[in-house]
This record gives sequence, C-alpha cells and structure tokens, in this order.
Amino acid sequence: MRCRLVVFKDGRRVEKKFEDHTNAAPLVKKLEQAGVKYRLVASKVLTRYRYPPDNDDLSSRLAGKLWCPYCRDWSFFKVPKFTPDARIGSVEWFLNGAHRQGLRVCAWCLITELEFSVRMANATWSEQPKRRRRKRRVR
Repeated sequence: MRCRLVVFKDGRRVEKKFEDHTNAAPLVKKLEQAGVKYRLVASKVLTRYRYPPDNDDLSSRLAGKLWCPYCRDWSFFKVPKFTPDARIGSVEWFLNGAHRQGLRVCAWCLITELEFSVRMANATWSEQPKRRRRKRRVR
C-alpha cells in the first residue's frame, strides 16, 4: 500500500512518497533515533484504523483534536494560510480553496474535516463548519 512519510523540519513540511510502508522502515528508524516527530500517512483509509482505538481516552478530543483516519492518530485541524501565486493543481492551490471556505485541514496529511471518513470517525455529522460571511458593499 502506498504511503507518505511526513516530517516537520525547521518550520517546513517535508514529505517523501513510498510504494510500500515497509520501504520506509530504515528511514523511520533513523528518525526515531534522532527524536524527530514524523507520521506515516496512508493513501487510503484501512478498515481497522477508521476509528480511534477502544482503549483510547477521549481527552485528545476535548483538547481540540480530531481523529484522522489517514494519519491513524489524533491531530489538530486548522484553516491553512493563504499562499499567493500558487500554481493551479498544486497542493498550495488546494489549500487556498480550503482557506477561502474556512475549512480546517489536518496538519499532517492535509485532509479536510468534511471528508467522509473523518466525519464518521469523529461523529461530526451534525456540526456545521464555521464560515465567515462577508458583507456586500452596496454603492
């Protein structure tokens, strides 16, 4: 199964793609020894990781985190910053769309809070995303 190794280094997000998660094992061991925070992000949601573990307390949910089924961990979801001059079709272009709509995305895997698996895992179907409304200027 395809996966990405995501690392935040010097305030920048760095990711490396792998065809199989076993290929990432040597690099993961080096990161663990160096004490660097990382996540292996799956390209699709596995059935067994769709929901938080049963033995996990929900204190992370109370701290403002949501369960991310792609990261398989509790993550902060936040509205991304706007990037001017983003190329069409790039990740920054996608994040600009989320910024304009006020959608929160996972800091690690960049999936939105409105994605089906995220809503199922966190039972947020009744919650509506907070959106700012602009007042139209009448001339």
